[in-house]
Amino acid sequence: ARMSKTMITAVSAVAASAIPPRWGRPRIIPNAVDVASFAGSTSAEPGLVAFLGRDDRRKGFDVLAAAWPAVLEAIPDARLEVAGFERSEPLPSTTFHGRVSEAGKREMLSRAAVLVAPNLGGESFGIVLVEAMSAGCAIVASELPAFRDVAGGVAEFAQPGNPRALSEAIISLLSDPLRRVAASEAALARAAVFDWGSVLSSYRRAYRQALESG
Repeated sequence: ARMSKTMITAVSAVAASAIPPRWGRPRIIPNAVDVASFAGSTSAEPGLVAFLGRDDRRKGFDVLAAAWPAVLEAIPDARLEVAGFERSEPLPSTTFHGRVSEAGKREMLSRAAVLVAPNLGGESFGIVLVEAMSAGCAIVASELPAFRDVAGGVAEFAQPGNPRALSEAIISLLSDPLRRVAASEAALARAAVFDWGSVLSSYRRAYRQALESG
């Protein structure tokens, strides 16, 4: 009997690297979000920085905490909002929201001027970047291959684990409103790549080609 061809997909080149070569070359089709539902805009609160993630060393919040005093020295009215966990140790001009609902997350992203993803590694995609871009946030992220794949040329990147580099990237956006708005607009445009409509079309093409070659 004739065997049908298998179509392997992966959400990123990083994820694809974990697939055994004998399975064939994966097709890269990213994760998707409903971009329109995040109501992206460029009218965020100036100076508001957001962090979304677990209290996990790999997510890099300690790097952001170490970078934050330098940000405040340069931008005294900057504020940081953290969703995903709480900490008892005080951090100046910082609000910890703990675990938030989906609506709470979207509300915070709609107000944030900048989303910071200071992750240290181990990321295969970066859905938080897609959600933040969909909400119109400018992006500061660690220089990780998966984050490069997602944010393309629209983010400010910093060396992972380097508080100074991270603070400089944040300051570069908060201190220049025109640059921040341009980064926000570029992020919104980039987010369209990850909209369900675009991603589903990629899956339809993959299924059609697999069936035709089977």
